[in-house]
Amino acid sequence: MRRISCIFLFAMVLSGTALGQDYDMRKAPVVRNKTLMREGRHEIAPGLSSLFNGRYYHAIVFHAAYRYHITDWFAVGAEGGHALSWKTGLANNVESERSTEAMAFSIPATQIGAMGNVHLAFTPKVGKLLLFGRHALHFDFHMNVGASALQVKWNEAAADSVSVGNEFAIGPMLGGGFRLFFNRGLALSIDMTDHFVNMYVAAPTDSKNVVSTPERAWTHNMMATLTLNIFLPYRGADSEQNE
Repeated sequence: MRRISCIFLFAMVLSGTALGQDYDMRKAPVVRNKTLMREGRHEIAPGLSSLFNGRYYHAIVFHAAYRYHITDWFAVGAEGGHALSWKTGLANNVESERSTEAMAFSIPATQIGAMGNVHLAFTPKVGKLLLFGRHALHFDFHMNVGASALQVKWNEAAADSVSVGNEFAIGPMLGGGFRLFFNRGLALSIDMTDHFVNMYVAAPTDSKNVVSTPERAWTHNMMATLTLNIFLPYRGADSEQNE
């Protein structure tokens, strides 16, 4: 029995060696090859964000980012944009409760105007999806770390009653997300980003609608972002660089 097992094992080793010699590694599955999608390339990324944790104002942010990918996993970048805001249900309810027939009350709260940041971008995880057994779609998980500047604007209708004016608040930002490449030039990414800044949120108001001096507070400004990523120089699917 032991002799039969040895003969069988020896035959398996010989057959495996023969297959290794005859097999063309260029026909190996697509997941074998690592394509450098980012290294040495410029990225232009127009996007649309939603500020979803605002207490008194919702916001949609139109913005664009630029990054230069020094390596396939590390980049430096900057971003700028502007927000369009509207009052939350809470703000509308407060205004309705405090308004009288003689005077309409407008809530002394802040909203985001212009915004910008500088950041470092890291791509710790990359991979490929094989679609229909033929088409390789590259993807990555990435994160951005940097500093943000947010324009904090008072509600214009109540600004005259507030003792401080508009300002830019600066603080750290941290974000990350998932990016899916359609080819070597175009990708779509979904991100979550927190802009953590020391800012005014609202001015306290007494029962007679008299506004007091507001105080700053460290505030999380959470944004969900959908971005179109354009990589330059543009490369088609036939010009992939493999390692």
